[in-house]
Amino acid sequence: MLSQYYVELRTGEDYDVTSYDPAAGRLANVLVAILSDTPSLNSVTHDTTRESCQSEVEVMLEQGAHGRELVAKAVIDIQAGAKVKFDKAKLSKLIKAHPGSEEWPNLKVAKKQVPQI
Repeated sequence: MLSQYYVELRTGEDYDVTSYDPAAGRLANVLVAILSDTPSLNSVTHDTTRESCQSEVEVMLEQGAHGRELVAKAVIDIQAGAKVKFDKAKLSKLIKAHPGSEEWPNLKVAKKQVPQI
């Protein structure tokens, strides 16, 4: 069974043309480091046995409530024998504990399940 989740990290920080690429790389690295780490993934999926897990990550500057901000978006596809729960609270804790995320003290994490059509 396929379980799909959409995750969004909003930094609240704007970057100019010279600082955007390095900042985007750092934000992508934080998310990829957690999604590619088996113990971290086990934590957010409650140790569910997975057949596979793939993600697509995109980082961009996007207009937010208070102006432009650096945002990372990911779609996570988890294939397993049954529906897999994805724990946003544990994901948020892992992201905020990652040393690379210190740059964004106001980082907001959002998650929602992608509906199966």
